[in-house]
Amino acid sequence: MTGNIQGQPVNVKLALIQAGNQLSGSGCVGPKQYPLIGSVDGNRVAFAHDSEYQDQTFTILWTGTIEENGTITGRGNFQPIGLTGTFTASRSAAHA
Repeated sequence: MTGNIQGQPVNVKLALIQAGNQLSGSGCVGPKQYPLIGSVDGNRVAFAHDSEYQDQTFTILWTGTIEENGTITGRGNFQPIGLTGTFTASRSAAHA
């Protein structure tokens, strides 16, 4: 997943597991891996995971739309610091 959060590039490696309408898995930011939770409702998806920056832990809330080709596009919100931006996620070649 790549994105732009208020002018800063974001790269997160996602491992999403869907069971019914629930999501689990992980979000890897740099060398660290964080548990992920979320949900799917039709073509809408929402998921969240923690991350760290300069010894501060925060939660990233991602919401988006699953496109016909399987790509997810949407917005990210870093809480509690309030930074926002956009993202695009697609399956890796190994899982397509």
